[in-house]
Amino acid sequence: MEKDTEMPHYRTPMMLKTDQLTKEGYDAEFRIVEGGLKSFKNNKIYQPNELTIVNHHRFEGITNPDDMAILYVVETKDGQKGTIVDAYGMYSNDDLGAFMKDVTDLSSQGNN
Repeated sequence: MEKDTEMPHYRTPMMLKTDQLTKEGYDAEFRIVEGGLKSFKNNKIYQPNELTIVNHHRFEGITNPDDMAILYVVETKDGQKGTIVDAYGMYSNDDLGAFMKDVTDLSSQGNN
């Protein structure tokens, strides 16, 4: 008799949040590229002044605190809504971090 070695289907908290955001219309996937932040939905490259961070969520790995990530929820001036993920801490993408520092962050306004 052959033993079933398939792992159970586990959805991480970040996957669950991404699924929820997709249902809410945040379905564009973004990546940092040379020249800006690219939407793979319309292939346009955006500059910081063309984006707004609507919200962000931090996640920590289940077994390793080093497995930390940040999920940015963004909207563009031309109506694209989506997400971009970066590692958090020592494994973060320096280019993405520098880019996102120049984007208006609505999630942090009023939290002084």
